[in-house]
Amino acid sequence: MPNNIDAPPPRALYISREVAVQIAKQADAHPNEEVCGLLAGNTQNITQVFPIANDAPVKSSSFQMNAAELLRVLKQIDLSENDIIATYHSHPNGKLIVSKQDITALGQNWPHVCHVVVGRQAGALLMKAWTIQNQDISSVPILVDKRKVRFDDPQRLSKAQQVAIILAAVITIMILIALAVTLLPPPPDLTNPFR
Repeated sequence: MPNNIDAPPPRALYISREVAVQIAKQADAHPNEEVCGLLAGNTQNITQVFPIANDAPVKSSSFQMNAAELLRVLKQIDLSENDIIATYHSHPNGKLIVSKQDITALGQNWPHVCHVVVGRQAGALLMKAWTIQNQDISSVPILVDKRKVRFDDPQRLSKAQQVAIILAAVITIMILIALAVTLLPPPPDLTNPFR
């Protein structure tokens, strides 16, 4: 267990690719349910994944760690002389934000660790870490194999896609202008003198 539960949560998380794959396999095994567990290691380096059964009544939108498994995992982490670095759970909808329920439960019960939210979007595994202290929520960078993973914009567009969108917008505007001009009434005949 953490050496000092009064210590602030880590400012960054370091996860090996193997740990990320273990979490992905658990989430893929239950794509319509939230999966959950604990991540352990030393300081900021996560080296162990401990899946824990979800006992929530509505598993598709919430999680509650099985009490017996949680106790067993806590003892196992304590015996390994590692620290709990983070909790984790998945969101089947792919959204990487903590819900109000997450904020209440995790902030009260686990204020000294990070909270990793896992989801899939377009087949890619996405993770985002959060700290929750006194209702103050902050994101924490995750580094997989010592490389920072950007999850601010998981659907970043390539240069070609950006150019295609801009070109499509320009063509659309030109078509709208041409259509507007053709639909305008004819100009009044100003060559006739006024009577």
